[in-house]
Amino acid sequence: MVSDRRRYIFWGLLLIGLLWGARGVGTTEWSGAYDSDLYHFTSVRWAKEYPAVPGLANLHMPLGLSSLYLLYAAIMDHGLWYRQSAWIVPGIFSVMFFAQLVWTWLYAPTTARHLKLFCLLLLAYAALLVSDNVPNLYYDRPAVIAMGLAILEFLQLSQPEQATRDRRAGIFTMLLLVAISIAIKPVGWVLALLLGAWGLVMARRLPSRCAWLVGIALPLMLAGGLLIRNAILSGWLLYPAPYGQLPVAWAVPANPVPLPGGGLSYSMRNQSALMRAWARQPGPDYEKRAAQDKSFPWLQPWWQRNRHAIELKLLGAGLLFLLFGCCRRPDGHLFFAVLAVSATLLAWFVLAPDLRFGEGYFWLWFALTGAMCLSSMVSWRYSMLSAGLWAVLLLMATFPGWSWPPKITIWHLGHALVSNLRNVQLDNGQQPPLVVWVPEGDDRCGDAPLPCTPFPQDALCCRTPGNIRNGFYLAKPAATRP
Repeated sequence: MVSDRRRYIFWGLLLIGLLWGARGVGTTEWSGAYDSDLYHFTSVRWAKEYPAVPGLANLHMPLGLSSLYLLYAAIMDHGLWYRQSAWIVPGIFSVMFFAQLVWTWLYAPTTARHLKLFCLLLLAYAALLVSDNVPNLYYDRPAVIAMGLAILEFLQLSQPEQATRDRRAGIFTMLLLVAISIAIKPVGWVLALLLGAWGLVMARRLPSRCAWLVGIALPLMLAGGLLIRNAILSGWLLYPAPYGQLPVAWAVPANPVPLPGGGLSYSMRNQSALMRAWARQPGPDYEKRAAQDKSFPWLQPWWQRNRHAIELKLLGAGLLFLLFGCCRRPDGHLFFAVLAVSATLLAWFVLAPDLRFGEGYFWLWFALTGAMCLSSMVSWRYSMLSAGLWAVLLLMATFPGWSWPPKITIWHLGHALVSNLRNVQLDNGQQPPLVVWVPEGDDRCGDAPLPCTPFPQDALCCRTPGNIRNGFYLAKPAATRP
């Protein structure tokens, strides 16, 4: 009877999640997501038509960003869903995350108190993701979802009653989810390193060496594929971080260099400084502030802009949970996860403290510290009731931010839009000349024909004139063209 009741609760909540997520993308109108119009749609089009183009970042720097999520969107962007991946893909991740949390909360054994508490405290965030399921191709949240599922697997491994076979599968699943998160977006690289190191150490202790090698092969292939794709698109292994430059002709310059006809080229270090400046203090003057990225004049404006954000309130609540949770000896796995997420938040704040990048890690911090504190309560029922109360309060706090589409349809979805474009022939001396599409009066290409860039440079050349499939490079003074 109890099992049947749990099954009804699970399928009922899952149906609600599916319907609620579907009403978010069930619209013909475009949400106006800036980055999706800036480069997401163009990246998807490149991945569909020419999956690996050497030096693509020389055409437009964001096109060099490798994301497993955009590759997945490119796979989905065919047939009935042609040019509609932004309406289809977001809901898959959010509903899957919601379903996994509900399932674990209902079916985890009562001895796994911290695991149940973690799921219950994180349900409000999962509901927020499902409610905010509007057409877009942002991949910050999918990366957090994969990392959250990796932490869920990590916490399940702390159960002493797990058999060796289940433990082996759990370790390899955790490593795979960590690799997927980094391949989507490496914001949580600190957490990935710590969980990955722990997983490899635990995997080495398993009795079967062959199973260990097979289990880590897929995560290593995924991580290696990300590095190889970075090398192809930009000539840098750790793009967009200015590390790992390769001696290839299509590599984005490390520093700005003078170009034929005047002006300066794109550069890795300038672009990295601009990204940090925007994350710290967005606005029209962020390019001027990029030179000050090693100091902290942005700290006070950042605080004034974000002090009322729910993420900082979650951080404060988590600090209180941590204070009370450490009064008693916490679970070792749980405490390790708290330290790992804390280090990730610290790295996020130092490097690129835009709340859009780190939003999900505040929720993971809150859920982990809350589980550590509430699991120390004597009564299992009181701890679950306390977590449920927190979940309800968070649902009420996030409800005003839920998205409401202006017009809901059932059978018809929207599609990617194309900006107003003009043809620009680049004076690079090649025959035939390189002709690019440039958006009129904006920097957003939308779902434009290829090649499209908002910043045309005459120094941009095709590696094989007339064939954009073979890639691009920037001509430099006193340099031999490939």
